[in-house]
Amino acid sequence: RLTDALAPIDAAAERTRILDGSPDLKAAAAAVARARAAVGIERSRVRPDLFLRGDAAWNREPIHDGRSTGWQFGVEAGVRLPVANRNAGGLAASLAAVRVAESVEATTRLMIEARWASAVEDFDAARALAEAYRTEVLPRSEQAYELYLSKYREMAAPYPQVLMAQRTLIEQHEQYVSALERAWRAALRLQGFVPDGM
Repeated sequence: RLTDALAPIDAAAERTRILDGSPDLKAAAAAVARARAAVGIERSRVRPDLFLRGDAAWNREPIHDGRSTGWQFGVEAGVRLPVANRNAGGLAASLAAVRVAESVEATTRLMIEARWASAVEDFDAARALAEAYRTEVLPRSEQAYELYLSKYREMAAPYPQVLMAQRTLIEQHEQYVSALERAWRAALRLQGFVPDGM
C-alpha cells in the first residue's frame, strides 16, 4: 500500500538537520562573526598605537674635504595616545552592527523554522487524511456498495441506489488518491526541504 511508506517523521531530528544545513543561516552566522570581529578592531583603536620607522638615504652634500656625506640612517619611535578621541562612535557603531546581525540571524532562523513547521503540518495532515480514507472511509464505502449490490440481486433494492453507491465509492477512491498525492508531495518536500513550495 502506498500509505505504508508514509511513516511519521522525527520532526525534532529533521528540524535540527535543516537548521544545521541551511546556507541562509550559515551566511547570517558568518555576518554575526564578522560584526563581532569588527568590534574587536574598534576596541583596539582605543589603545595607544606604537610606531617605529626607519629610513636610509644617500646624502650627496659635500663635506669640508669635497667628498659627499654618504649614507645616512634614521630611526623614529613613538606612541600615539588617544587622549581626546576614545573612538566611542566607531565602537558604538560596531556594537550596533553586531545587534543588527544577530537580529537578522534570529529572524532567518525563525523564518526557516516557520516554513519547516508549515511543511511538517502539511505532511501530517495529508498523511492522516490518506490514512483515514484507507482505513475507514473506503472500507465503509465498499461495504455499502456490496450491500446495495447484494440487495439488488435479491431484488430488495433499486438499481439506482447501487449506481449511487458505486459512484460514491469511485469518488472516494479519487479523493484517497488525491490525499496520497498531497502526502507524497509533502514527504518529498520535507525530504529535500524545498522551503518555498514545490
